[in-house]
This record gives sequence, C-alpha cells and structure tokens, in this order.
Amino acid sequence: MYITAREQKVIKYMIQQNRYVTIREIADSVQVSTRTIHRELKSIKPILKNYNLSLDKQPGKGLKAVGEQEDKQRLLSHISNEDQIEYSSDERKLLILCALLEAKEPVKLYTLASDLQVTNATISYDLDELTEWIAHYGLHLIRKRGYGIELKGPEEAKRKIVGNLIVDRLDIQLFLETIEMNIKHRTKASEKVFGVVSRGQLLKVERLLFHLKNRLSLSLSDSAYIALVVHLTYANRTYSNWRNHSNGRGRIA
Repeated sequence: MYITAREQKVIKYMIQQNRYVTIREIADSVQVSTRTIHRELKSIKPILKNYNLSLDKQPGKGLKAVGEQEDKQRLLSHISNEDQIEYSSDERKLLILCALLEAKEPVKLYTLASDLQVTNATISYDLDELTEWIAHYGLHLIRKRGYGIELKGPEEAKRKIVGNLIVDRLDIQLFLETIEMNIKHRTKASEKVFGVVSRGQLLKVERLLFHLKNRLSLSLSDSAYIALVVHLTYANRTYSNWRNHSNGRGRIA
C-alpha cells in the first residue's frame, strides 16, 4: 500500500505520541492547515484499518491511533521504506479527473490506483467525492465493473472544470508559494503543479500577467490573481491539446 508523504507524517506523529492529540497539534507538527488535516484523515482511516489499527476520536481530547503495538510497528516500518511523493486527497482527485478528461475510453480502477500508487479502496473513495464535485458542473461518472470509469457531460463543462476546481479546492497559499518558488528558480520547470500543468507553463503565464497587471495598474486580491493565472494556464493547455487533436484529424489549426 502506497502512503503519501503527508499521510506518513500524520501517522508517524499520532503513533509516536501514543496519546490523544488535537487536530491543531497534528497540523502544527506537519506544518499545514487544520483543514488539510481533516481532509487527510479520510484517506488515513483505511490505511490504519489495513494494519488492524483504528482512529479513536474523543470529544475534548482529540484523536488517537489505537491497536496492537506490533501492528503499529509494522506500519511504521512500511512507512520508513516508502518513497515520498506528496499528493493530498484533493490533488489526487484532480489527477483522477485529468486522467478521465484525457482518456479516449473508460479507465480501469486498478489503472488509476497503480498510477497514483494507492489502493483500489482509496480510489473508490476519491471517486465518490469527485462525483459530488463534478455534479455542480453538469458532469457525472459512469462506473461499471468490467467496463471502467468514464466522465460524461457537456464538452464546455469539461474544458472549464479543472481550472475551477484548482481554485475552489486547493490551498491558495500553496499556489502562491509555488509561483514564488518558480520565480526564485528553486524548482524544476519540468515538474508538474498538482499533476495538471507544468511549472514552466504556470511561470510563463504568471510573468505575463504580472507585467500586464503593473502596466494597467490592475488591483487584484491574491485569490483573484491566482484564479486568473490558473484559468489562463489551463485554458492555454486545453487549446494546445485541441489544436494538436484537430491537426491529427487533418483539420486546419
């Protein structure tokens, strides 16, 4: 079973503390928001269950990983041997959505699980939540055993949804930090931002918007600025994919 870097940190902290800890304590130890911890706990529960452990919640006391010490040690040993790739629950759902958007035929559940290095159960849980996300855009998932998973709905909604969900569902501060790191050349241009667009694409759009904003004396809040960067970047990516697809079918770009 694959466990993300953030999940590993949360699990390690809870097991090593061996007491009830609050969401705030966990968030401070991992250096993320309490909202992020609440999201991560949804995917951590099935991980603990796989090792015969459970998450006990006591009002006023917090959370505690409960179970046999031997099982806790097995989980910690597994974690110590894992390569760390940071995908939060929301990032994972966006990656699933992108895979479904780009697929020309139904995608198998085990394929998504293998690509994201998580269990089938985790993907199924992600798909349940993703179904709620996309319903607001008039989209829905077809999920059939032996058939796979397919995204259905208006093409216009499909073109818009990823950019909208990045802004709605991901941490604005994290995106600001991503852009700042790009500007300071602390990351590789070939790496992907949440697996959706390359850092190079994001940086290019951000620089253009930054100069345009100063030139026209535009006043934008952080959230509005990031939203515009995301939408322009993804719109450019979508157009490029459409143009390549059209050329492949002999149409004029």
